[in-house]
Amino acid sequence: MGADGNGHEKEKRFPIGYVALATGLSPHVIRAWERRYRAVAPQRRGKNRRMYSEDDIARLNCLKRARLHGGRIGSLVVLDDASLGRMDRDAFMSAGQPHGESAEAPRPESAFDCLRACDRAVRSMDDMALWSALERAGAQLSRSSLIEDVVAPLMHGIGDEWAAKRLGIAHEHFASNVVRGFLSRLIVHGKVDERSPLMVVSTPAGQRCEIGAMAAAATAAECGWKVFYCGPDLPVEDIAAAAASKQAEAVCLSITCRPQGESMNRDFNRLRQQLGDEVRVFIGGQASVACGQTATASNFRYFSRLADFAGFISLPGSAV
Repeated sequence: MGADGNGHEKEKRFPIGYVALATGLSPHVIRAWERRYRAVAPQRRGKNRRMYSEDDIARLNCLKRARLHGGRIGSLVVLDDASLGRMDRDAFMSAGQPHGESAEAPRPESAFDCLRACDRAVRSMDDMALWSALERAGAQLSRSSLIEDVVAPLMHGIGDEWAAKRLGIAHEHFASNVVRGFLSRLIVHGKVDERSPLMVVSTPAGQRCEIGAMAAAATAAECGWKVFYCGPDLPVEDIAAAAASKQAEAVCLSITCRPQGESMNRDFNRLRQQLGDEVRVFIGGQASVACGQTATASNFRYFSRLADFAGFISLPGSAV
């Protein structure tokens, strides 16, 4: 492992932050697997910075997939990449079981099962367990069910528990970071090709919560759209400029907080003027109903449910 076809070790040039994005593992988990199990062997450079190779990233991804299917990391690290790749789900479930024991095939999990597993992981602030529960939900549920029945109630529940002082702000920040990372991967791994239309996704100025926008972006990617996600809290002029630069066919905005006064009305009117009538504008989120009468142009459409949005934008060959 770690050598190319000429026997030379592949260059270790990726910092741990890049590896975390490429694998979906937190830096804490990567370091723990390195220290406890010698899963990979990074080089140290500069101020003791860990640097990893492409082979290290591939190895960590193999281990993560095996771990998500139930294998114990201590038993998996002794296997080479080829062996990990050949293992099917049943092998993963039995990896690490004491000799003579067999693991029963797991029953499919419902959205409620997945939500409960996510909640347990949040309460213990276990990033690997939370990621694993989200991965299982993504594999077993439709994209709209994953978000509406797992991600959304999870984040709402955390907010309620924090308000009741049963969870701390650290729990909310921890969960938000993991969920954002998970949704980011869904956005970039959509079912697109060179002919796919492009959608710009953001939240308007003053709307700082981005989970809803990222959920919409992930849904659009699953429905066959190329997605340019701009992040939250953008002035409408910047949103319009991004749409023009990318030659977008649609813009999607998430409205989570109820707007005050006439500010949203003014923003939407400016957005309509700058986009023209050719670019469609999709608006959703908890507070989108309050904006329903703000802009009545024919190219503006409001959605109260993600499933309705998915059904409306689905392209031939997509699955939602």
